Amino acid sequence: MLGTIKKVMNGPSLKLIEALTKSIGDQLFEQFPKVESLKVSVRKLHPPLDVETAYS
Repeated sequence: MLGTIKKVMNGPSLKLIEALTKSIGDQLFEQFPKVESLKVSVRKLHPPLDVETAYS
């Protein structure tokens, strides 16, 4: 599973974090066809904002 996530993260750049989350989910569903549902959470650790945040 971590290999699949790493593959998506190192793949083509995606403009939206939602697109990245969907891509990870799609790949995991493909890899584990018996899974009926899953929850994927992605955090941007250093968002490009003018204020200091832990993540977005």
